[in-house]
Formats: sequence, structure tokens, C-alpha cells
Amino acid sequence: MLKLFVIVECDTCGEAFEPVAVSCDRNPSAWRYLAAELATRAEGSGWNLYRGAYLCTDCSEDMPCLPAE
Repeated sequence: MLKLFVIVECDTCGEAFEPVAVSCDRNPSAWRYLAAELATRAEGSGWNLYRGAYLCTDCSEDMPCLPAE
């Protein structure tokens, strides 16, 4: 069985966003949807995407001034 796990990790401290996305579908278009959905959920929970890097809530708060993109 093929099982794909999609995990969003903080690029600063390595913390993983919970939950992870899991798929047994072999269709790559389904995988892209999983990644986009998980990224949206992470951002809705306080994670930030800054210059291509994900920052967890704690690391985002440590940034003195996080500009909007």
C-alpha cells in the first residue's frame, strides 16, 4: 500500500503542525490538494508563510515585525 503523509514543519524550530494530512490515493492531483488544505489550516491556526518559509506560532511571535506579503 502506498500512503502519503503531508506535514507542515516550522522552518525555524522544526515543530510539526498537528494534524498531518494522509492519503492512500495514487493520483498526484489529490496530493496537491492535501498540501494546500493543510497549509491553509496551519495559517488559520496562527502559522505564517514568510518568504517561502513556514513559521510556527511561537516563532512568528518572536519576529519583531513580520511584514504582510
